[in-house]
Amino acid sequence: MRKFLCFLAFAALCAASSLAQQTPKAELSVDAAFNRFETPPGYYLNQYGGALSANYTVFRWLSAKFELSGEYGHRALVGSTITPEALVGPQFFPFHHHKITPWGEFLFGEGYYLNQIPPFGGFPSQTIHGFSFAYEAGMGLDWKIKSHWDVRPLEFDYLSYKFFPGAPNQARQAKYRVQAGVVYRIGRGKSAHFHFHL
Repeated sequence: MRKFLCFLAFAALCAASSLAQQTPKAELSVDAAFNRFETPPGYYLNQYGGALSANYTVFRWLSAKFELSGEYGHRALVGSTITPEALVGPQFFPFHHHKITPWGEFLFGEGYYLNQIPPFGGFPSQTIHGFSFAYEAGMGLDWKIKSHWDVRPLEFDYLSYKFFPGAPNQARQAKYRVQAGVVYRIGRGKSAHFHFHL
């Protein structure tokens, strides 16, 4: 985590010293995702999936973001687990948009849990599912490669849920998710000027 924060700090300095860039009116992104889904007391499941998101620029440093995401994992005896989310919230661009653009976000909305357990040892198959309020805190980095296209080499998110608050050892579940993808910029706003001085 410390290395990741140092990398973002370095990227921020590079962004601050770059020439002025255009702030997009909106952005669309597609990401591939890997996460570790954890539930008490220490059980975890590796999942793979992706995310689609759209944001609309409110200010040069702030956008309103909507995200649809979901991951799938399978483990022997435990079965198949799907955990999709629909989230909205602010996305922050503290250094505005540049060649290298670090950002952060805080999203909230609804999460869904579906676990399909196969029959085993005379026990019938089971389907366990539930909805939960979910929130996500994350940060990432976009690298501009063309006038309307960015590459997103890295995004890290933490997601939290309470799918079954009344069940033993199921007080809270969490995802630690890593993503990478591409971003398409729509339209252009005013130039965002930022100068860095030592």
